[in-house]
Amino acid sequence: MKKRILVVEDEDMNMDYIQSVLAPISNLTLRYNGQEALDIFNSEPFDIVITDLQMPVMSGYEMVKRIREVDKDIPIIVTTAYAMAGDKEKALEIGATDYISKPIQSYLLLRSVLRILNNSEDLDTTKDELMSFLRLARSNHIMQRKVNLLHRSFLENELHMSNELKSEISWHISRYQNNKAQLLQMKSNIPKSLETIYKELYFEFLETENIIDKLKLIHDKI
Repeated sequence: MKKRILVVEDEDMNMDYIQSVLAPISNLTLRYNGQEALDIFNSEPFDIVITDLQMPVMSGYEMVKRIREVDKDIPIIVTTAYAMAGDKEKALEIGATDYISKPIQSYLLLRSVLRILNNSEDLDTTKDELMSFLRLARSNHIMQRKVNLLHRSFLENELHMSNELKSEISWHISRYQNNKAQLLQMKSNIPKSLETIYKELYFEFLETENIIDKLKLIHDKI
């Protein structure tokens, strides 16, 4: 089962970027200030918290302090665009597990999450391996949403048989086959630190394949 991550960020651009990196490998809950995040944290379970420090209503500093009053163990990754001397030390002092300066780099964010999931400072994967995996996970995540929407729209009679629809289905089938080939190619050499999220991605591929098979039936009727 994918890990649940609470992301707290008041800037839409930064929130969108974090989503693009982590949504393919985790279940994200998004909140835009510390108070909103604290409210849901106190009512639902999470595996990791990722938070900005400078936010309206309640800062990340205050939110982290309050979380630590009720949960000493949950990993907390803090981010900030105002990387001043001593910020990292201050963040770690109030209970943060890790610290990332903005602009956030996808590799550093993913590496930080994987370190937490593997409970290890050292990862047995290179930057290239990590980024290749992320690209594949993103591609399948986007494709899964699109083929689900396409199939649902067809079932609700919002789409009609046409050559354009046949071409679109053919494109998704081809893309899925290419992605699956890459996934299987990775299998024999997957680093230990990626094993868990690889298995989750594999099951997502199986879910996508079910929809692809249904689209193939539609394709053959056109």
